[in-house]
Amino acid sequence: MSFKDLQDALPWVVNLPMIPKVIVSLIISAVAVLFLLLIWTPPAEAAVADILSKCYRRALITRTHAQLSPEAMFASIEDCRKTIQSDIPHIRDAKLKAIAVELLTAVDGILRLEPIRSPEDYAPIDRLKLQAVNGFQRLARLTGKSYLLPEPGKLGETKPYFSQGEANDLPTEEEIRNGNKVS
Repeated sequence: MSFKDLQDALPWVVNLPMIPKVIVSLIISAVAVLFLLLIWTPPAEAAVADILSKCYRRALITRTHAQLSPEAMFASIEDCRKTIQSDIPHIRDAKLKAIAVELLTAVDGILRLEPIRSPEDYAPIDRLKLQAVNGFQRLARLTGKSYLLPEPGKLGETKPYFSQGEANDLPTEEEIRNGNKVS
């Protein structure tokens, strides 16, 4: 079908005066832009799910600093901060965005306390760690997602709950099935 065939099929469109043609063109353009935004912009829940899936272990390993070297802990937290910061603009819901910003503030606050010079330096870090875990839990609850937590008592063990490499991995199917989850 050629352009001329379309014009012959819809003669009334061709014969419209200038102003109605402009209005029709603007309406069609607006609908097209809206449609493109809808299909290319991920829903807010997708950005929150990305934050939860990429940071859930990083938040846990930051809960007990004895589990990793301080350098590894700060490196993992920095990776989490980058994820949160890049996903915040994709969160449209104001309440979810506010929680994500609070979470970013807590994570950024931890990073600002580097380097650790004495055992007393861990107290403010621990407060911020708890604030971060709370932020993850709130995001999970509000979006109906799961936020995996270790079994009770696991956070205080002296052996590492996660290695640095495991901290960067996504949760396995078994962990999702068997994890102590908050949703």
